[in-house]
Amino acid sequence: MMDPRRSWAARWLRIGKFAPGCYALAVSETLSEDMQSLCQEERVQYIPPKRI
Repeated sequence: MMDPRRSWAARWLRIGKFAPGCYALAVSETLSEDMQSLCQEERVQYIPPKRI
């Protein structure tokens, strides 16, 4: 989403104030330890997928 303020999808999802870029809505695999550490350092919330 390059312009969240003008995007109909951003308005529909109520994310018009998010920063431009790509967002993951869900992950299907557990991230590596390095990637989990990076998320933590950057204060990005990571919720591992549930195993069934």
